[in-house]
Amino acid sequence: MNTWQRAACAALLALPAISMGQEAQEEERSDDEIVVLGRAINTTATRIEVEREMLVDTATALKDIPGANVNRNGLITGIAQYRGMFGDRVTVGIDDIGVISGGPNAMDAPLSYMSPMITEELIVDRGIASVSRAPESIGGFMNTRLARGDFSSNRFDVSGTIGTRFADNGDVSTTAGRVTAATDTHRVSLVAEIDTGNDLSTPEGKIRPSGLRRDRYDLSYAYGGENTQFMVYGGKLDTTDTGTPALPMDIRFIETDLVGLQFATRVSETVGIEARYSYNDVEHLMDNFTLRGAPMPPMFRQNFATGSGSQYSLAGVFDLADSELRIGLDGIMASHDSVITNPNNAAFQVNNFTDVERDVTGLFAEWTRDMGESDIELGLRYKRVDTNAGVVGA
Repeated sequence: MNTWQRAACAALLALPAISMGQEAQEEERSDDEIVVLGRAINTTATRIEVEREMLVDTATALKDIPGANVNRNGLITGIAQYRGMFGDRVTVGIDDIGVISGGPNAMDAPLSYMSPMITEELIVDRGIASVSRAPESIGGFMNTRLARGDFSSNRFDVSGTIGTRFADNGDVSTTAGRVTAATDTHRVSLVAEIDTGNDLSTPEGKIRPSGLRRDRYDLSYAYGGENTQFMVYGGKLDTTDTGTPALPMDIRFIETDLVGLQFATRVSETVGIEARYSYNDVEHLMDNFTLRGAPMPPMFRQNFATGSGSQYSLAGVFDLADSELRIGLDGIMASHDSVITNPNNAAFQVNNFTDVERDVTGLFAEWTRDMGESDIELGLRYKRVDTNAGVVGA
């Protein structure tokens, strides 16, 4: 028997011993099992309960989702990013419908309207955005829901929550509360949150400016019948003297009024109608000399920007055999203005945006089928974009 044959026989004789050793190790490991609990990640959507996160900016929670991240200009100015896309390339919904931004550089990014302690959930669709949800997105779809409470199983019930958080670095504090009066079909809810903070500290010194002040309020009424659901709400976002150290200017104020309604009803056992509408109006002032080290007087700049507009969606939902067909129309109507001035020079004025308008209207059809372990979705959308602007100048 040559050397190669002897080595092969030795290896074969050693296999039972190796196998027995592995079985013993597996038995030993089973007695010392480690279980790691985390968020469930599936192939369709990921859900995060944001109010349980120790955050001051809801967008920061995106770091926990594979493929998602946040572009931060300041403590509460996080811009959602998904699979390399960010800004307007990623559609972000608030209660299933969007918001018109008022500030250049997204100082009032959509997720800044949803403070963490009053956000019920943040959902990220992990794939191509559905045509019914995202009229223009090429980078995905995210949706947030405000925590307005639940309907009551009793005849009448009053419930609520209150909480506060504090971080010593920058004395950042968050206080939030909710009061809900509800029956099994009616619900009235008041939600409020206040965020405050000073400049953050690092081993190299303070980050100036990085303080913040944000107030968020929402009042809503909802009806939940057997075949019909309805909700109307009004809210306000008031942000003042908030630093954005990554940008050349800081927030002096952002004042936004929001109103909206949602409606859904079943016309028959197989046909339903869904409708959503929202409107918001934003006034935004920023400058480069109040919260940070001021430049020379000729370089003082302040920018007053406004934005307003509405979004709507109307769809019919048809239950077919083992599938669902959704046909509808939607639209976004937005207008913007922006004027840059120098308070030290009355003659300096730049009309940056003047009567800027952008209207998007669309028609869509979407068919989905649940096949047990997988889903099929086919969508078709027609979109028209109309833009217009006034004369800019200095």
